[in-house]
Amino acid sequence: MVLFHKILAPAEGERGIKMNRRRLVLTKVVLEQENTAAALLIKAEDGWAPLEFLSTSAKRTGDLNLIIEPGETMTFKARQESFFGPTTMANGVAVGGQVRLHMYGNLEEVVNEMEPDAKKRRVAVGSQGA
Repeated sequence: MVLFHKILAPAEGERGIKMNRRRLVLTKVVLEQENTAAALLIKAEDGWAPLEFLSTSAKRTGDLNLIIEPGETMTFKARQESFFGPTTMANGVAVGGQVRLHMYGNLEEVVNEMEPDAKKRRVAVGSQGA
C-alpha cells in the first residue's frame, strides 16, 4: 500500500484525480494554515457539492471515505470561506491566512484476473500464426 498526498488551493481552480491501475481510498483532508476557513467541494452532475467545511478555530481535519476505482476520475476544488475565529498572532502580525488543503489517502493494487488470460490468448494466437 502506498500513501497518497495532494495539495489543493483556491487559486489553482479545480483539480482532477484520475486512477489508471490502482484504487485510491481518500481518508483525510487537513487545513494547513492558521486564521483560515475552507470548503472542500466535489464535482457532481449539476455543479459542485460540498464534502467538508474546515476552520482552524473549530474543525481543522475532516474524515473522508471516498474510493476512486481504476478508470474513474473525481474532480475537487477548494473554496475559501469566511473565518470568524480568534486571530492567531506572532510578533504582532497575523500568521497564515492562505487556504491550502492537504488530501491524504491510500493507493491499493487492484487484482485483475482477466488481464493475464487475455494476454495468454494473444500470445497463443500469435504463436499459432508463426
